[in-house]
Order: sequence, then C-alpha cells, then structure tokens
Amino acid sequence: MKLSLFSQIVKNGEDSDLVFNGGELRNKLFDVRIEGTLKLTSDYKEVVCLLTLNPAGCLIYLIKPLFSRMGDYRALVVAVPRQVVFAASADLPGIVREVSKVVAKGEDTAPLAKWFEKDYEERDFDWKLPVATKRYAYRKYGGGQKVKTLDALLGTAMLQDYYGEYEGVYLLGPGAEGIIRHDAMDDLTDKKVSSPAIVYPPMSPSLPQSCQLTVGGEEFTRPVLSSVGGSLRLRLVREGYANHDFQFKVPQAMCTVLVPAPIEWLYKVYESAFRILDEAGQPMAAGKTAVEVSGIVGVNKKEKFCTIKEENARQAQITVTSDGYVPLRMNANLLNYSKSNPLEIRMERARKKLTYKVGRKITFELARTDEEALFSPLPDYEVGDRKGDVVTLRRKAGRKSGVGKKNPTGRSQLIDAEDDELETGAHGRFQVSRWSLYKIGAGLIAGLLVGGFAGWFSGVSHGESNVREEIRQAQELQERIAKEKADSLLHVQMVDYLDSIPKWKKEEMDSVFDGRMGGLYDALNTYDFVKVLDQGNALQLGDSREWTLLDSALNVMTSKKEYTDKLLEITKNEDEQKHKFFSPDGSITIANFLKKLEEAKNATDKEVK
Repeated sequence: MKLSLFSQIVKNGEDSDLVFNGGELRNKLFDVRIEGTLKLTSDYKEVVCLLTLNPAGCLIYLIKPLFSRMGDYRALVVAVPRQVVFAASADLPGIVREVSKVVAKGEDTAPLAKWFEKDYEERDFDWKLPVATKRYAYRKYGGGQKVKTLDALLGTAMLQDYYGEYEGVYLLGPGAEGIIRHDAMDDLTDKKVSSPAIVYPPMSPSLPQSCQLTVGGEEFTRPVLSSVGGSLRLRLVREGYANHDFQFKVPQAMCTVLVPAPIEWLYKVYESAFRILDEAGQPMAAGKTAVEVSGIVGVNKKEKFCTIKEENARQAQITVTSDGYVPLRMNANLLNYSKSNPLEIRMERARKKLTYKVGRKITFELARTDEEALFSPLPDYEVGDRKGDVVTLRRKAGRKSGVGKKNPTGRSQLIDAEDDELETGAHGRFQVSRWSLYKIGAGLIAGLLVGGFAGWFSGVSHGESNVREEIRQAQELQERIAKEKADSLLHVQMVDYLDSIPKWKKEEMDSVFDGRMGGLYDALNTYDFVKVLDQGNALQLGDSREWTLLDSALNVMTSKKEYTDKLLEITKNEDEQKHKFFSPDGSITIANFLKKLEEAKNATDKEVK
C-alpha cells in the first residue's frame, strides 16, 4: 500500500485534487478554517503543519496562507493509511520536509513522485479513536519544549489517542507563539507522547473449547493499537465459568499477547442448576431450601450463583437443608448440570420416634413427621392426647363398638361389641380378640407405608403372632425402600465418578462407594474383560457415558480370542513401570485404554485379510 498526496486550495470555497495515488482518505479532507485559530498577517511566510486523525489513517496538512481573503490558503496533504503508519514511519519526516518546500515555494509537485511510488508493508490493527468533540488544539516543539523537532512528532508518534478528540492539531515550531489564538485552542504541549505498539492476539492459544478472549468488550481476533510500556486489559470468557481477567504489559512496538498459564477457572454454580423435590416428587417452593456447594453458600445476588474451582466442581460436595426435612449430602459432577439440565434432588421429611399408647397394655413406636403426628396410624383410632413424644390413641366415636360401655373397672372397652369377649390366658394375661388385632395390625402397616418410614412395635403388652409377623414384614419393606434409596444415590455418584474423573486409580476404585467398584481396576489391568462386563452389568453402569464406550469396546474384544491375544502381544514388551499402556502414575486413562484396544483389533483384522 502507498502513501497519497492531495492538493487543496481554499479560496471562495474549497477544492481538492489528487496528486499521487488515491484512497479512502481523500473523502476526509476538509476546510481547516485557519482564520479562527491563527492570527496571521500578510508578512507571514512560513508553512503551518496540521495533523488530523480518523479511523482510516492520518492526514498531514502543510498549509501556506494566502492573503487574498481572510482564511484562504493553499496546501499539500500527505495521506497515511492506517495500515502503513508503522512501515512508513521512518520516511515520513523526510517526506514532510520535501512537501513543505514545494508548498512554500509554490513549485511543481512532480519531483515528489519518488516518495509516493513505494509500496509499504501493511500492518493493520483495530483503532478505537475517541469521537472528535472539540475544534482545534496545538502542540509546540523546539525551544524549551520537551519535544525538540517536528520529526519526533511524526511517524508512529502521530497515533496519540487524545489527538482524536480534536478536528485537528497544529504542530508549531519556534517563533509560532505569536500566531496562536490561545482562547480558541487547547494546548497539548505538555501531554505525554507515547510510543504506539501493535499487539497481536495469541497465535494458537491453548484455551478450552468455547473460551473467548476479549479486549474492550470485543473478541480479540485482530491486532489492536496500544503503547509500549502500557497495559492491555484482557478477559477470558468461557460459557458456564466466571470471567478470567488479566493484564498484558506491552514490551515493544510489535508483540503478541501471552495468556498466563495455568488458568484457575471458577465454575459458576447457579441456584437454578438444582431442582429440589419433596417426598412426593413435587418442586419445593423457592426460598425454602438452602444449597451449600463445597462449603460455599454465598451467591451473586443479581444472578444467584456461586463460584468454585473447576476441579472441585467435578466432585462437588452438595448439602441441601430445609426446615422439616432431613439434610441431604451427596457428591456430584456439577459440570454435567446446568439451568437447562438441572440436578434433581429429592428431599426426605424429617421424622422422630413417637411412642403410641392404645389403652393400658399396648404400646408401639413409629418414626413420624410433625404433620403425620397429627393423625392416628390406626384406621379405627384418633389422636386423643399428646405429651411430648408420647401419643395416646382413642377409639373413634360413632362406631358399633362398646363406646361408652363400661367394664367393671369403669373404663371403656377397646374391643367391638360384636368381637369375642376378653379371655384369660394361661398366665392370666390380657388378650385381645383376633379380629381386633387384625384390624390394629392392618392399620399399623397402612400407617407405616403411608408414612414412608420404618416403624415398629416396642413393648407390645399383648398381641397375636400374626400381627407381629405383619409388623416384621412392614419393617423389612421399609428397610428395603431405604436401601434402594441409598443404592440409587450411590448409583448416581458412581456414574458421575466414571464420567468426571479422567484417571481411574486403583486405591479410589477399590475403596469408594462402599467398595462396590472394588476389583474393577485389577480386572481391567489384567484384561479380564468378561469380569469387567459382568461387574458393570451388576452395577448398572450403562448410564455412564465413559462406561458405555468401554462396554462397547470390550464386547468387541471378547467376541474373538484373537483380539485379546493381539493385545497381550502388543503390550507385553511395554515398560512395566508404566503399568502397560495406562499412565506413568499407574492410573487408567480411558482414552488411552480404548485407543490400545482399537489398535489390537485393527492389527488382528489386518492380519486376517
């Protein structure tokens, strides 16, 4: 790309002509209106330099005032496209001096052609200039100023962001003090002159998928303009994670951003990533539960999330509490869950043991919630009185029983009028009719099942063996339900473990989850694939993404003995210290494992062909 040169004359209007080359910058020429900024007299013979910036590049006006009318002038304008400012930087001082001479003397521009024939290397960059809201400013050089020459203000030094706030900036040398209208312009003489730099995005950033590097709120995919010694504020944006901000200090005029490593990613855990259900499977009201993740309970109040380290999110410790419910504690890989795919957690009502009394002889215990405690577990009885954890049940009114019928002691009987009368056993114990016991037993079991928790008799004064057997069966049923709940939770945790832990280690696999995965590591390590498949089926690991891949590959391996033989042949000479093809630390990396299985299969199939 080349520089351009335009001629401009302001006299009864503004006219401009192309001298050398063309380009977008021609459309940026304008009438400088020097009469409002400079106090010029007819004996002023110098050339005035004015610099203007715009997103397309820089225009350097070299102006010779005319005195035919106030404000008239003739100028040659050097146009420097943004893309070649750096490449042409060294030539610009000489070009400006030569063009100034031609303007001052009114000479032909033809000898200037050599300066505008050169093709410069393009180094494009994004340039966020401020909007020009002010008219003009000036900057002095030479004399007692910090900047001694015009040359020092040309080249890349033209790319001062604050210049962009003005329509134009005069660059005035010694002796120009008398022509400045100070009340009409800002003085930029003491402003720092920075050394601009082009900063390139990382060549091949080793960033996670869906991670975006931004600068100034926009994706950083093109070079940007900065300054040597300055800092560039960058942000890594990754879906599902807190933004990671860092600063890059610009060391030189051309440099590439280095992303710091390793990056400690903080995963955002939203409240909405959990779906808390009550015992009936209905969503619990918002605000009724508190979720603690790996010891963190604080959330961003606006977006309702907390942040934890990525590695902690893979095996997050989750605690859910709510008034009236048993605190739930579990581990889960939160990377598998989100607002659109929440982790469902079913809560269990808190229960405590209550002692129930029926008459003077029969007592039993049940684990009940506060709501359940208001109702009798027996269909023919109602709660008569409660003192602390002791509840007295009384016969419901209006039945065909002996309600109101007094026995010789003056107390109401606890049997129906139609039932067998009380009998005295061998030891003189109080006996209840079989029919009455059957109804009490059936009511107890119904109460146990409806309550959803194990209950049991404690100190039953009198009763038949069939009632005790029904209570025992109800206990076993509730224990089985509790075990199934525990197994279900362990199953979820096993699946999360297999899918979130990149390396399977013997110590962990043999000990976690009540030892249920014990032996899996050894079976894989010794190629006992039938045992691996059987254990995976027994543990119902088909919900695991990683296990599904492994299961499919092992089914292929066991379909032909030759496949396993080839696997043994491939790995027999490998370094035993590396635990065959797994990893130097003895852990099994599933990706490596599957790769080696595929290698053995392909080698076998090739030999067969």
